[in-house]
Amino acid sequence: MRSLHVIFPTVPAPFARVLLRPLTSLYHKSEQAWEA
Repeated sequence: MRSLHVIFPTVPAPFARVLLRPLTSLYHKSEQAWEA
């Protein structure tokens, strides 16, 4: 997650985590579906 802070230094970490939570959950779901 450090790279995200480098790319978006102006975005507060908690706010970024709230935005990224659904994206990361979708990413993990797609990964599991790909492996299944």
